[in-house]
Amino acid sequence: MDLFQKEFIDQKGKYELIERHFHQAKQGGDSPENPTVFTGVIAVDGQQMDVIGRGNGPIDAFFNALSKIGVTGYKFINYDEHATSGGSNAKAICYIELQKPDGNHIFGVGVHSGIVVASLLGILCAINRAEKQKA
Repeated sequence: MDLFQKEFIDQKGKYELIERHFHQAKQGGDSPENPTVFTGVIAVDGQQMDVIGRGNGPIDAFFNALSKIGVTGYKFINYDEHATSGGSNAKAICYIELQKPDGNHIFGVGVHSGIVVASLLGILCAINRAEKQKA
């Protein structure tokens, strides 16, 4: 469990989610096929950057926002999630599988009280682990 905690939960890397917001665009708006909008702040090597992306859902919008800061070539493959305890205040843990730009696969984990945020944290965990392997 200590190794899992160190490798996935406590892992710090190049990218960090500082702030995040999602909203649905108005129906009949300028982009009906991409109604979800992600706006947020991502730290890249400690420097905070405002990002925005649109997509067909939260994860697609997040990936499109990441592409604006040069994070490209990753493909979302799979995820699984579950609660870490019972009750309405339970945290979610999300396991993410991404395909890296080189075609190999990498995994990440995110933990948060909101499943969408846990997913985003898992995506960044996987990307940070991939970046670490390149170094």
